[in-house]
Parts: sequence; structure tokens; C-alpha cells
Amino acid sequence: MAKKIKKIKKPKQLGPEEFEGYKIGQEVYCRREPDKKLSYGRITRFYPEHKNKFFTFICKVCGQYRDATMEEIIDEPTEKIKRSVLLAMARNN
Repeated sequence: MAKKIKKIKKPKQLGPEEFEGYKIGQEVYCRREPDKKLSYGRITRFYPEHKNKFFTFICKVCGQYRDATMEEIIDEPTEKIKRSVLLAMARNN
């Protein structure tokens, strides 16, 4: 007899899909909290109800979930910032 396969439900999205012009799944350069280190990653959740308006992202530099404020997003990263992030990612892998 064949084994019954469970269907896994996709979890419901918490928080808004879009906030201040940024969308969930968008990759951004930013300075993370609380150590203000340069990071790069994909946004997973927004927290607009918090007084500092922050978001959670998966950091590609360290491989963990991290938080950052919306003010710390770097809209137009320079080549120096991009190079710095690439070197940090290579160092940690």
C-alpha cells in the first residue's frame, strides 16, 4: 500500500507585501542592526507598526535572518560597497 503524502500549506504572509516602495523578496544593500555592518540580502518581512519601521532580511553575507531599519537601506550602492559585500561573502563561505 502506498504511503499517504501530506500536503504542506504555505504559511500566511505576516505584515504588508509592500512598504515604502520596497517589496518582499527584493534584494537590498543596507546596514544591519545593531552593529551597523554592511549587508546584502532578500527582504522577508516588514514591521511598519514599530516606531523605527524596520524589516527582516536573509543576509547573504552571514547566512542568517537579520533586522535593519528602513532608513539604513542603500538605494544606489557604489562599486566600493558592492566590492566590500562580495569580499565579505567570499570570506564567510
